[in-house]
Amino acid sequence: MTGKKVLLVSVGGSPAPVVYTINQHRPEYVIFFASRDSREKAVAEVLPNLDYRPRDHQFIVTPNEQDLEACARALLQELPKTLDVWRLGFDDLGADYTGGTKTMSAAVVLALSRRVESFSYVGGIERDKAGLGVVIDGREQMLYCRNPWDTMAVDTLREMALLFNRCRFQSVMDRAREAARRADARRPFFEAMAFVSEGFYCWDAFEYRNGMKQLKRGESMLRDLTAMVGDSPAKRFHGDVAECLSVLGKVVEELDALSVPMGGGEARPAIDGRRLLADLVANAVRRADVEHRYEDAVARLYSAIEKMAKVRLRVAHDIDNSRVAPDRIPDPVKRGDWVRRCAEEGAGSALKLPLFKSFELLHDLGDPLGKAFRCREEELKKILDVRNKSLVAHGFEPVRSKTYEKMLAIALDFLGAGKDALPRFPLMDSDWFFS
Repeated sequence: MTGKKVLLVSVGGSPAPVVYTINQHRPEYVIFFASRDSREKAVAEVLPNLDYRPRDHQFIVTPNEQDLEACARALLQELPKTLDVWRLGFDDLGADYTGGTKTMSAAVVLALSRRVESFSYVGGIERDKAGLGVVIDGREQMLYCRNPWDTMAVDTLREMALLFNRCRFQSVMDRAREAARRADARRPFFEAMAFVSEGFYCWDAFEYRNGMKQLKRGESMLRDLTAMVGDSPAKRFHGDVAECLSVLGKVVEELDALSVPMGGGEARPAIDGRRLLADLVANAVRRADVEHRYEDAVARLYSAIEKMAKVRLRVAHDIDNSRVAPDRIPDPVKRGDWVRRCAEEGAGSALKLPLFKSFELLHDLGDPLGKAFRCREEELKKILDVRNKSLVAHGFEPVRSKTYEKMLAIALDFLGAGKDALPRFPLMDSDWFFS
């Protein structure tokens, strides 16, 4: 802690340790945290006995040296103002809690627990009263201790858990990187969490490949950190991350297969696209259940339902719904009608089918998904009509949770799966190191 420009030092009835700590630190500026009585002692017995002259000093006086809340409030209110006078900040501040009442010392640590890197304390190699009293003048010893809130990162872990479980992965990344810089003993864990959080951030933003890259790094680091640990929240979290990584790998595999152009003569892997489609629905569920953003959730469900038809046409019938040859339409009446519409719209010989037309084609082909669509068609039209009247579409009404729930039920019906079968992101436990 030596080398800080400012030293906050609590002052009590004994001036010697205060003089000693200031002379040891030799700050440019001193802030005395004092009671009304000890303020006078600092003026009369501390300042005149320093072996150098600080550039400036200020006092923060607690209204009640026996009241922890009053002491902490005085520090929290006055410290920023005092530092601002000197155009300095908390990075320039060191703290010594030797003097003053025990309550004042506790307030110094409490108020600065998230502000300073370390604290100092004047102990001694000899005390009066058979070693149980105060340090004998001239026998002082300077002691330094790291801020336990940095080394243990208690608050940071709790914040990270809260944010992670709310899918605020970017914020978790920022806190993990800052904690890795400050918490030496737990740096590997926070570095791992930075990669894990970035992986889920990318996954949640549909950047699947980059998400898998970052998640692999984080999972590997967590595996090494928990290898010698028995059953614990941290080990279970690693297991959940590893399971998610396996799911993501299958999603990427399906995405790669569906990205291969049709009709190019290349062999395509045998996939059904269900994992990718389930992940799109799961993304919508996170928007609604975690963030309560029903507009976003419904937009994602619409995309997922649209892709259900697109993927089924492709994998089951070898049809690209963005370029459908008229002869692939089994109903001659619809074929003629759609061809005429394409001619009127200047679309050429290939038909581009929107959502409802894609499902109609699946129905005409005898596909089970087309039959499921026919059963829910009118209900889906009503839901989409509500969506189209929303603020982000063409109207002025927000999308309600009821609309989302109805659309989710249709998406799950088309997917042929329950909500519990969707991919789930793990939950982070803030008490990993403290239980």
